[in-house]
Amino acid sequence: MTLHNLGQVYCHLCRFEEAIECEQRSLALAREVGYRWGEGGALELLGLALQHTRGRESARECWHEALRIFTEIGAPEADGVRDRLADSSL
Repeated sequence: MTLHNLGQVYCHLCRFEEAIECEQRSLALAREVGYRWGEGGALELLGLALQHTRGRESARECWHEALRIFTEIGAPEADGVRDRLADSSL
């Protein structure tokens, strides 16, 4: 969670490369311990950072995976990710 929170701070500061680094580490740890919500959260924020650095296709890949995870575990965050994917400007 600390890495994820740090990634959020970096995103708010528009320091997207640092955010990507934090979220990739957060994602790896969440997968290692089987923390599904953590995986989804890391992927959602990773997508946001990637959208600003590497383009929306990279972001959409992360968001699709986050949506799948959030849907599987019944997390309400699935709605926000679904909305992000449906946004026609993306």
